Amino acid sequence: MPDAGAEDGGGADAGASDASVDAEIVDMASDAGAVDMDSDDLGGLPCNPLDHAGCAAGERCAWVRVSMLLGAGELRCVPAGPVAEGDACTVGPDGETTGFDDCARGLHCVSGACRRVCELGTSCGADLCVVAAGLFLPPMSSTPVAGICLESCDPVTQRRLDGSACGVGRGCFGSVSDAVFSCGPAYSMLGHGETIVGFAYANACAAGFTPFGRSLDERDLLCAAFCRPVETHSGAPAGAAGAAPYACPDRGAGSPPNECLFAAGFATDPIDPRFANIGVCFDRTGRLYDADLNGTPETPYPSCTELANTDTNGDGIAEHVYFGCGPPMR
Repeated sequence: MPDAGAEDGGGADAGASDASVDAEIVDMASDAGAVDMDSDDLGGLPCNPLDHAGCAAGERCAWVRVSMLLGAGELRCVPAGPVAEGDACTVGPDGETTGFDDCARGLHCVSGACRRVCELGTSCGADLCVVAAGLFLPPMSSTPVAGICLESCDPVTQRRLDGSACGVGRGCFGSVSDAVFSCGPAYSMLGHGETIVGFAYANACAAGFTPFGRSLDERDLLCAAFCRPVETHSGAPAGAAGAAPYACPDRGAGSPPNECLFAAGFATDPIDPRFANIGVCFDRTGRLYDADLNGTPETPYPSCTELANTDTNGDGIAEHVYFGCGPPMR
């Protein structure tokens, strides 16, 4: 996908920021590798949150929050709590001896419920093992030793992959840039085209909408509607707005100027096939891209309805696919 620019000519990453889900902020990156930590050699850490090596019977290796700062915590052996997976949990006051939850062994309190701790790079059945920003992060390391199991879902329908709802007060959120989507707390009311103030977590917009870059440094972010894309090009222009009942106009994003582009076209990693038909409503108004690759956006972003479904410049990619109007080749 080409970079898109705002009206002032500044460049823009048309994708979302590497956003996060608030409340034990989930970073939504499922492909990170956990630190290789043998049970007999904890690599300098006090315990292993995956198998609780280093802890006594009746204890668990938990992440203890020592202050309000994101990531200000440490792994410690604490008493195993009574709360089961999926049940409501509470977290004690920040502090070395108090900043842990009341979940049972192998669980951690996220968004008010006990969730399974998991090994990154693995699945949680039908769900995802995701990085939780600020959790299970060893000192002086950028790689966590474990993740959290969260419910996989479709942000277009706002349903889990088994067809059930995410739950009261929750929605399906995630990052367009890595196409990882999971249920999380919904607290924002921002809809399509509304500007995000402050850091853009994945749930900085209302359920069904996602943070979307409007400038190269992504400091200028707005909310864009998720939609169900339809392959569109000059020979088949009818699907530009997406498929009802999840087309852009159905989400309050009028078409034109909004067109439903394949979100996978903005992704930086290989796409989970389950998420290949997720789209985002894109407004071309004032958008420029760097057609001659000289570092300066100068060319208006084209409509899907104007693009050929053939490779027009010899780069091996059909023109409409290059601009997100068709499913990307992976």
